[in-house]
Amino acid sequence: MTDKAGDFIRHNWPVIAALAAALIAWGTSTAQLAGLAASNDRVLTKLDRQNDALSEIRANVSGIQAGSLAQGSRVADLEIRLRSLEARRQ
Repeated sequence: MTDKAGDFIRHNWPVIAALAAALIAWGTSTAQLAGLAASNDRVLTKLDRQNDALSEIRANVSGIQAGSLAQGSRVADLEIRLRSLEARRQ
């Protein structure tokens, strides 16, 4: 039985070597893909955090703008009241 196995290996060693090389390459490629997937996950996590920060900044800017509009409206109301009081005084 061992003679037959030895003959098989000697006769087919180029095919066996090619298969071994293909398996090693496939394993390496799989490991590289796993590394890329992990790297992509880290990048996506960072982008999500940055997007959340930008959303918070946009919300703050909107709040500031709304506050400015409210202040502007209040100033306009006070100016109208002042003119009305000045007109009554004269």
